[in-house]
Amino acid sequence: MVKLVRLKTRSFYFENKYFRPGTTCLLKPRSELFEGYCNLTGKNWLAGGTSISNRDGMFSNDFFVSDVAFRRSVYCFDNRLTVLTTNIQLLQQNKRPVITTLFQSNLDSNKSTSFILNNDEKITEFPYEKTFENDHLDSITDHRNLTYYLHPNENSNQSYRIIIKYSEQEMIYCNQYYLINPKDNPIIDVKTKTFREHNFEDNEKYFKTTKDNFGLGYIEHLNVHDSTSSFVYTILIGHEQLNEWIEEFSHPVTDPWSITDLSQLPPSIILSKTDDKHIFYDRDTDTTCYTCYSKERLEVNTGLVRSFGQPCMAMVRGRGPGTIVVSIATTDFMLNETMWMVLKGQWNNAELVSDDENGCVHVRSELTDNGDTKVTVWQRLYMPVEFHITQ
Repeated sequence: MVKLVRLKTRSFYFENKYFRPGTTCLLKPRSELFEGYCNLTGKNWLAGGTSISNRDGMFSNDFFVSDVAFRRSVYCFDNRLTVLTTNIQLLQQNKRPVITTLFQSNLDSNKSTSFILNNDEKITEFPYEKTFENDHLDSITDHRNLTYYLHPNENSNQSYRIIIKYSEQEMIYCNQYYLINPKDNPIIDVKTKTFREHNFEDNEKYFKTTKDNFGLGYIEHLNVHDSTSSFVYTILIGHEQLNEWIEEFSHPVTDPWSITDLSQLPPSIILSKTDDKHIFYDRDTDTTCYTCYSKERLEVNTGLVRSFGQPCMAMVRGRGPGTIVVSIATTDFMLNETMWMVLKGQWNNAELVSDDENGCVHVRSELTDNGDTKVTVWQRLYMPVEFHITQ
């Protein structure tokens, strides 16, 4: 079960808005703060998720706007959250850094909070700033006791650097709340970003400067011009069992269906991170997660699934013979087609986990000519559909 941790903080108003934890964006000058993203500017409709038993879940999105593009899947199991980002590409001609933020939050007032590198080196100094090149850093435990495992094996062929800062940050927000003199307001029309001074920076003198002490960690992705850049990391609560957990990634078996003793597998396995599909396996729950991004390539041939009928997100828990649980969803309403998937081998008795009160969600299975099973799913309002099926 995913546990939510409530963090007590004094304020988030002073953070740098380009460092939103978990996001990937361009690092721009402060004067371009208003150049934010809006969901209406996205060019792709695939963005959503699904879950099993209202406990474990995943979501994916195909992000494509004017200046940056990437494909991301997030997998949430128990106290583990794994983020897989691929196809990272800089689209604009201005060569600004492309970053993914791991964490940013304010420090305690006494600045005494420490953080830990590689579960060994404890850093207590303030201010602090350091850049780590590629594989010189495997884990970070931040000042909120959240650990970021950076999967050195998965990221070994990528070009990146990691920046960690513990320092005072200042920001100037050009809105009426922060005016030095409410009677001297340079804002003409904030919606069109029209101000009294022609150069945006010249308007900052009318607003108060906000300051606070922050911890910040982020990834700068390099070689982002051909959409081959990728990165994966996992967030854990605490770090006390980190060494044992990392040690299990040395297990050599990476095919979940080649053995019956699951303890011989790593805690999680990235089975695919190609241009068009993400496939992830979680050992503790014996669950495989699939995301297909392209309607041109829907063959997966991984685990129990042969293929899908359209771009979608799906989770399959368990293995045959016996009963498995499947959850599937899509938000790509431009296709306007009924969802379906093909399971390897013969399956029957497909049954919804819970009844649909509106009577419009259904699931049906039928054998194909080659001995596989086609499962057709009718969903409502693009909501996930969870069902059992037996081999």
